Amino acid sequence: MKKTGNIELITVGKLLKDLKKYEKKSSDYVVNINIPDGSILNVIGAGLDKDGDLNVEVDEDPDEGFYDVQTLIDELDGYDKDTKVYMEGCGLYLTFGINPKGSLLSADNDGDETVEYEAYAFGEYKYEPSGWLTEAEKRELAEQARKEAREERIKGIVLAVMCVALFIWLCCNVYTLIAHTGRPVWESIMWIAVCILLLFVCGGTLYYSKEK
Repeated sequence: MKKTGNIELITVGKLLKDLKKYEKKSSDYVVNINIPDGSILNVIGAGLDKDGDLNVEVDEDPDEGFYDVQTLIDELDGYDKDTKVYMEGCGLYLTFGINPKGSLLSADNDGDETVEYEAYAFGEYKYEPSGWLTEAEKRELAEQARKEAREERIKGIVLAVMCVALFIWLCCNVYTLIAHTGRPVWESIMWIAVCILLLFVCGGTLYYSKEK
């Protein structure tokens, strides 16, 4: 869930007013969202969130179509002009950049046939990429899978060693109890119970870890 803190979100009316500056000559221009790390995001959808604010969904290199100026204007026209607007994409909550005079930081780029907006992050969320993965993302996921497999193997070895040690300790305490070696009976019984309990815990953990 987003938390805006001291960030003042712009309204649908303010964004519409800015977009309509480009409606006549640039209505088919793609809407680009520039973020501080240099990435360029595109608008792919919009909808009200649980707070009643308008969530404009953005993504980098989306697999499906993205909004041009006219499409975004048509989308925004369906909402109350006083509705607050923010963007969400690639693990970031974003707000539109505002210049000192209170206007949106936007520009019509004729060369690339785009209308560009500056955006700044005010929060993060867990991001799970969808669609086709890049080679770098595939390598990262493969390395993560190998790391998790190594950790599981180490955990399995540790649990197996603990089970063997507990079984030996259980046998020792059973022998002590039967042979009456001088240790108090209650102490042997206590350790037998502890060993059995820990064997169940370790054995169960080892069993279910292999079932995954």
